Amino acid sequence: MQARQILFSLLFLFSLACAKPEKICGVYVSIWTMNYSERCRPLLKNVQSSGLNTVVCDFDGANKTYLQNLDYAKELGLYLIARIVVFEEGLGATYQTAEDPQNWQKKLALSQEAEALGFDEIQYDYIRFSDRGSPDPRKKDIVEKFLRDARVSVNIPLGVDVFGSVAYQPHHIIGQDLRRLSPYIDAASPMLYPSHFYGDRLRMGNPYRTLLEGSTLGKNKLAGQPARLIPYIQGFAMNLGYANMTLSAYIREQIRACEDAGTDGFFIWHAGNEYTTALNVVKNYGALYQRPAKTQTEIYQYLGISPNMLLY
Repeated sequence: MQARQILFSLLFLFSLACAKPEKICGVYVSIWTMNYSERCRPLLKNVQSSGLNTVVCDFDGANKTYLQNLDYAKELGLYLIARIVVFEEGLGATYQTAEDPQNWQKKLALSQEAEALGFDEIQYDYIRFSDRGSPDPRKKDIVEKFLRDARVSVNIPLGVDVFGSVAYQPHHIIGQDLRRLSPYIDAASPMLYPSHFYGDRLRMGNPYRTLLEGSTLGKNKLAGQPARLIPYIQGFAMNLGYANMTLSAYIREQIRACEDAGTDGFFIWHAGNEYTTALNVVKNYGALYQRPAKTQTEIYQYLGISPNMLLY
């Protein structure tokens, strides 16, 4: 009898799940938006009507309003990803917070709750140490251990957000290494915001090049593993002057780069969820990922680099 109940529960959850899109293209939705229906529902509808197929929703438990908005997103056929902050401190973890068993179990329990509520995937953010520390190989071990435990705790796909620079090479201070993470994840999302390459006028001034370069190098680090590369792109107006572009053009160039690099989609980030400009760009862009991706040779020739160059 108990086995039958478990089977029915699993079938029910499966019926709620949205089929994984071939290309996952969406936006980030904050906890504040998820808890405010007057703002959330129009946004979800606009995301769906724009041609995007995914929302990445902050998740730290759910109240009645959150659940109602989650159900509405399901009705729209959107692919639902629960964004869970792993280490509580906004600037990343210390050894004390990273190895705190209570925090660890809380995050794994949240992951299980997200799965039970019908999320299609989990995306871990702030799964790293502070960037103000010092290099230590043990940091990568701790991050990897959390993902190993998460992998056996849930049955839905797992993704991770990583620093944009981690697409270029491992970050030994924060403990993120794509090659080390890749066996335990289904997706990696480097935050390749051109505005955040501080002091680097080349990458701050050319959003197409930055996304093409970072996505290509990130994909290469996942080679041999099933993990997909789905970068975060910049949907906010920061340091646009370096590129001498409008925000619309800036977003369009990043999307074009993702297509040319052959990424498995993209997520648009705006902390305040102000997506009017971004969604208008997507609506006017035409069907996404219909052009063939550029070859590695074409990309490296355009960038003027070789596959083995150490850039960051």
